[in-house]
Amino acid sequence: MSQAADTNEDKRRKMQRILARTRELFLGDARLRGAAVLEAAARWREGALPADRLGESAYAYAHALRGVALTVGCSRIHELSEEMITTSIQHSGDWNEEASRKLLRLLAALTEEVERESVRAEEGGMER
Repeated sequence: MSQAADTNEDKRRKMQRILARTRELFLGDARLRGAAVLEAAARWREGALPADRLGESAYAYAHALRGVALTVGCSRIHELSEEMITTSIQHSGDWNEEASRKLLRLLAALTEEVERESVRAEEGGMER
């Protein structure tokens, strides 16, 4: 193998390591942010948090994830984030029980996907 080929392979490996580390950091942050939104959802269920505040919290969470998810190979997280953002925008200022329940279903799906991707990252895998 030529020296140029070795250099290209070294660069490729380095980029893979950087991407894997970025993905781990992204997923760790997503877990922390997700825990805060799940806490907000629990407070909403108890009647201690208005639905619009839950919507704002979910929107901020989804917006934070959406921007990086595709870059680090988490397309399903990106898709779910998009859907949560859309739901949040559609119901902003007009949260009813049905819309709040939909938001909670999306939150559950997004949380599950973040966990699934976190396990894959810990095992050293990328999205399939």
